[in-house]
Amino acid sequence: MVDEKKRIKIITKNQILKKKFEAIINSVEGFEVQPEGEEQAADLLIFELGSDPDYDFEIVQSMLQSRAAEEVFLTAEKSNPDLLIKAMRVGAREFFAQPIKDEEVKEALRRLRQEGSLIKRIKLSRVINVVGSKGGVGTTTVAVNLATSLVEITGPDSVVLVDMNLATPETPLFLNLKPGYHWGKIAQNITRLDPTFMMSVLNKHSSGVYSFSSSRFSDQETVSPEVVERVINILRQMFNFIVIDSGGVIESTSRRILQLSDIILLVINLTLPCATNAKKIFEMFEYWGYPPREKIYLVVNRYLKNSQIPLSDLEESLNHKVFWTIPNDYPNSLAAINKGEPLITLAPKAQLTESFRKLAVMLAGKEQKSVRQKSSFFTRFFS
Repeated sequence: MVDEKKRIKIITKNQILKKKFEAIINSVEGFEVQPEGEEQAADLLIFELGSDPDYDFEIVQSMLQSRAAEEVFLTAEKSNPDLLIKAMRVGAREFFAQPIKDEEVKEALRRLRQEGSLIKRIKLSRVINVVGSKGGVGTTTVAVNLATSLVEITGPDSVVLVDMNLATPETPLFLNLKPGYHWGKIAQNITRLDPTFMMSVLNKHSSGVYSFSSSRFSDQETVSPEVVERVINILRQMFNFIVIDSGGVIESTSRRILQLSDIILLVINLTLPCATNAKKIFEMFEYWGYPPREKIYLVVNRYLKNSQIPLSDLEESLNHKVFWTIPNDYPNSLAAINKGEPLITLAPKAQLTESFRKLAVMLAGKEQKSVRQKSSFFTRFFS
């Protein structure tokens, strides 16, 4: 079976540069130039920035968001550090200074062919459900900072954060956002639900994370399992990662979310009440017959190495390995909450922040090497 060639759409300000890119593409196996005027989605967009780069960045971001292209290479007649930073934030995989170098472009295309597209590597998307073993363990802190760390790794417009704490949603406070919609409106418009409608009710944080939380109390009848499933299935079409701050795990809606989740992060502190509750949760999952244990990732928050309960004792009690430990850093955690900022903004170099970054890398299924390769143009310009 012959592999399909990756289709490349080229948008440049002048025809000479376009012809140059076309010649290079035609010399690399596995690629073809998309005919001008064809509306089919492209595997790669090569886009030249002009005299108004901010406007051009908006066009590129819109094309990536609408999936008109899966990856983007950018080029510009003039480059500077500010332009390169914006290029990375918009999700550019490569940046070529002009005059472009043939071998540089060829090598970038070979890398793309070898590594594949990020979107195609992810089966639809991943629903990461953050569940607390009890109240007060830091579930919202984990959900918010995991979501913002995922965006830092995978690029803007790739992550949405959904707050399922119906009575007292807290993610807007953690990100200093004011939700304008509520679950009642979603339920009333169930027949209209599509990506366009969902995008209109989401809030976008400056980090690049999209957020949905109810602007006021929503009751159980309004937020039915059917409504939530419909919303999650639509978000799967729009985002690579859906991070859910799930609240409890008992009522029917949360149980449906558990069934829809690809990963369940069970957040726990090393205290006897938490360990006892976690054991009950595992027993409850076994009674229900879902989720399977391999989907449950045990995360110890506020971890202290000299804790009175060793990790080995917790693992033995639950018959489940600890997946991740997040260090205790009360000052930075509290400051982030009170200021309504994620840790990547408030304390980017803190050990706590780095722990969330590494957790995001693990859950995204990407190694640090791959992350560096994705920003390889940065290495070329700033090394």
